[in-house]
Amino acid sequence: MQLQAPVKYWEERSEKYQKKYRNAGWILGGYSLASAGALFCLYSVAASHLPVEGGAIPYAALFKSTAFALLMTTAVFWAGRILLRIYLGSYHLASDADERRTMIMTFLAMLKGQSVEEKDRAVVLGALFRPGSDGIVKDDAAPEFGALIQNLLRRP
Repeated sequence: MQLQAPVKYWEERSEKYQKKYRNAGWILGGYSLASAGALFCLYSVAASHLPVEGGAIPYAALFKSTAFALLMTTAVFWAGRILLRIYLGSYHLASDADERRTMIMTFLAMLKGQSVEEKDRAVVLGALFRPGSDGIVKDDAAPEFGALIQNLLRRP
């Protein structure tokens, strides 16, 4: 009976993280729709307030509106990136918990069937007791702008 405790533990952890990633997914989706609509409205209002002098828009006004657009877009994308990292972290933790639960159940079934030799136990237990994940996605660093510009300049 004590051997079933890890199965229950990882099942509870999986359910907890699945709930978190579903909630984060809804928040991310709602944020994406709301921010797209807000940016559209914001840019429409900003464009309608540009001064027109003799049929042309002054360069200073274009510069200000472009800087404003870049600032707002950067802020919206940065917040969206944080929400995406929260979503992916919870998703990875849920899948890790499911994987560990499956490994434990398989190991217990193999123990009941007495098909686990002593040398196989070390491999299975090593996989089960590997260091846990913290859920933070470390692989999605922003591209290096210097390298990006160099690649663009190299093209003929």
